[in-house]
Amino acid sequence: LIFSPESHYFEKFFSICNRRHCFESDKSYLSYHEYFLNSSEIKTFGFSEEEKKILIDRLMVEKPSHAKIFSDVMTTYRKKFNKFRWAEKTPAHGLCVVEILSCFPDAKIVNIIRDPRDVMISRMKLPWRKTNVMLEAQLWNRYVTLDKSVGMLNNSNSYEIRYEDILKDHESEFRKLYEFLSLRFEQFFLDPI
Repeated sequence: LIFSPESHYFEKFFSICNRRHCFESDKSYLSYHEYFLNSSEIKTFGFSEEEKKILIDRLMVEKPSHAKIFSDVMTTYRKKFNKFRWAEKTPAHGLCVVEILSCFPDAKIVNIIRDPRDVMISRMKLPWRKTNVMLEAQLWNRYVTLDKSVGMLNNSNSYEIRYEDILKDHESEFRKLYEFLSLRFEQFFLDPI
């Protein structure tokens, strides 16, 4: 399993593509791909120019879809590290569950909930974001209530875990998480890197 950098695909690019009608013609589809693959978000994936060309060539011969775009990018990233499964961790994707499940009906959504006081301390220090306690409290509440508000989520595709519980008993919590993800847990996963 490998976690990619934050792609922001469903938070940002999904709606950009829909506004630009990027699936309506080959020209708009190609333009969108070039925009997406050259974005600052995807630059963090470290794709070479050759890898980007292969991605564009492959996507241009298949039926356009958000699922195909996202899956191909994630699969290309996964293969760079010789891993068998990928995961994505853009925090704002927690607010895009409907879009994600419309593309990936079998997706597993993991909602890690952290004590709001710790979240506020962390977010107030972000140099690129001006914020305040009220705004952060409202945002935290939106993320936490996600499981209850989206009718598409259930026990088979959604898992909630508390960050503080991971810190208290990481082996037990990781075993439960891996079971939810249908992955085999190995003791060496707990070894420090």
